[in-house]
Amino acid sequence: MSKSDPSVLLAVTQQLKDIPFEYLFVPHCIIVASWFPQLRNRFLFSYWVGFLAAAGGGTISSLLLMDSKRAPVALFAENKVGVIWTVSWWLVNFFPYQLVRKIAVLLPVRVVLKVCLNSLRASLVAARTQLAADLYPGVFAAPLVLGTIAGSGGKFCIDILTGATGELKGPSEFTVPGFAVRSGFAGALLYYLSVTQWHWLSPDEGRGLIVLLYVIHGLISDIAGRPLDFTLPIARLVAVAQGLTAVMLEIA
Repeated sequence: MSKSDPSVLLAVTQQLKDIPFEYLFVPHCIIVASWFPQLRNRFLFSYWVGFLAAAGGGTISSLLLMDSKRAPVALFAENKVGVIWTVSWWLVNFFPYQLVRKIAVLLPVRVVLKVCLNSLRASLVAARTQLAADLYPGVFAAPLVLGTIAGSGGKFCIDILTGATGELKGPSEFTVPGFAVRSGFAGALLYYLSVTQWHWLSPDEGRGLIVLLYVIHGLISDIAGRPLDFTLPIARLVAVAQGLTAVMLEIA
């Protein structure tokens, strides 16, 4: 694929650049706010768990990168981030008759909301992976870890909060990484190899590739009515490693 010629991947990235941030972030916040109906009665706890799901990956990766110019904490960088999240959270959880939530979970609406969510998530994974590679040249841990965190949706922090309050259902992401963490890692690895190491793609093409991967996966999963997990090979690899470790412990 020639970097000098227009491509599908470049077109995807350019289209995203042309869309105002608010047009993507509002749908993103609405669908995230609908994920925790069981916490509605706990008000501020619901607010902060939802915020971590909406912006936790970007916030944590920003703090770890410590570069307020190129990777600012979104909540501190612009007033509209906090305002949009607060209004979206309230509408989804407390609008009369749960009308906004009921509309948000309808399939056609949910598909549009998830396209916006996955576009922002993929763009953040690409941006954090690229910045980490620039700041720490030759060190693969930095882009892979920070790209994964950016795509995790704050799952690690959410697990800490929900675990401390008895709301955590199932194992923690620290011990059994779920789809958000695995797909974040897959996106970071794909971008890191194709853009920064092998130079097959330009940064904009790499971003377009991750966006297409996440968006197409989300569309197929919604249309099929069940999650189609492209990260299962990673999950199986982790399971094999855990099984081998258990065997070695028994032998020891």
